[in-house]
Amino acid sequence: MHKKLALLHMKPEKADLAKNRRILENALDKAAEHQVDWLITPELCTSGYCFDNEIGHSWISPQPDRWTTLFLNRAGQAGICLFLACPEQDRESGRYYNSVLVFEPGFGIRGRHRKIAVQKGFESWSSKGETAKPILCQGVRVGVIICADAWYEEIPLGLKEQGAQIFISPAAWPPEPYSPYPCWESITRKTGLPLVICNRTGQEDDLPFYTSESLVMKDGRKLAAYASEEPALLTINWDFESMQPLDSDFCRISI
Repeated sequence: MHKKLALLHMKPEKADLAKNRRILENALDKAAEHQVDWLITPELCTSGYCFDNEIGHSWISPQPDRWTTLFLNRAGQAGICLFLACPEQDRESGRYYNSVLVFEPGFGIRGRHRKIAVQKGFESWSSKGETAKPILCQGVRVGVIICADAWYEEIPLGLKEQGAQIFISPAAWPPEPYSPYPCWESITRKTGLPLVICNRTGQEDDLPFYTSESLVMKDGRKLAAYASEEPALLTINWDFESMQPLDSDFCRISI
């Protein structure tokens, strides 16, 4: 099975929900034009990473809300599976989470992952997710890990034990002061699974993301990578039988 993956190396605007939604809608249209099968977004792409110190978090609602429902419907019409990283409120407990919704056309939301390795400070609004389980998407068992979830090896190793075939990781992870590369290299070596990381660019507060990399890694080696001040839609053709890219690097599409 061959699929075209797209990573949205985005520049989210802190607390500007309307602008971020427009960016996402434009990226979805671009993905449809380029016949993308899976579209992956970076961590907290709808709100920006540092939103809480500007607009708080009482506005966060259970997902999918009205805009998300319309956005998923558009993805469904385009035949695109979507990994949408957004804040959400649990309908029953009222708690807030840093989440990823996994959407498949014809099936709706196949599952969601709530970040377990929640960081102090900018993420203090979020409760910790309790479990990580593979999510089935087009017959593939996907292990979703959000950014620092990769730092704690028991999370990806547990997903591998449960049958995950590939890791998808929406992230907002600058290379300093805590480099992600050692943990990314380690988990791909220990599990033998490929890791697809959708990172971001821009800056929020004192966090510069301009050199943050979106990449594909397997067995501790980078197979494709991109870092730039310029946001882009990064596509790569993927063979799900060999779990290898069919291209030597990303194709970059301006957004």
